[in-house]
Amino acid sequence: MKKHFFLLSRHPERFKDALPLLKAEDLELKSAATISELVDLCRETTCTGVILDLDTTAVDNRRLRQFSLQFPDLLLFAVSRRRFHPDLKEAMQRFIYACLRYPIDPEELSIVLGGIRDIESRAAGRTETSANSQNGQ
Repeated sequence: MKKHFFLLSRHPERFKDALPLLKAEDLELKSAATISELVDLCRETTCTGVILDLDTTAVDNRRLRQFSLQFPDLLLFAVSRRRFHPDLKEAMQRFIYACLRYPIDPEELSIVLGGIRDIESRAAGRTETSANSQNGQ
């Protein structure tokens, strides 16, 4: 089953170079231009993670907090040309899994995607262990 990765960006074409890496991980990229569109996507489709284009979308700590509380299992990744976002300090500390520099370095994205695989593997292992313990195994 194909997994999805969502992109919050007003200019999704900026991320065309990331598509081959996502496809290699069997991830399909779907985009939204606003947080409300992103919320609708998340309600409709199971998603592995979200790339937040901080350069083209209006996000703040409050919106990211609300989104993260609504979808606590989603991994959020920020992408920006800027090195530092003091206005997003809370989000960077609490909700954003990784922040990548734009343009995205394919090797860096590959490392992040490897981290996602590890997280998913550990989560699957915990689920399997939990099911076995409930069945008395």
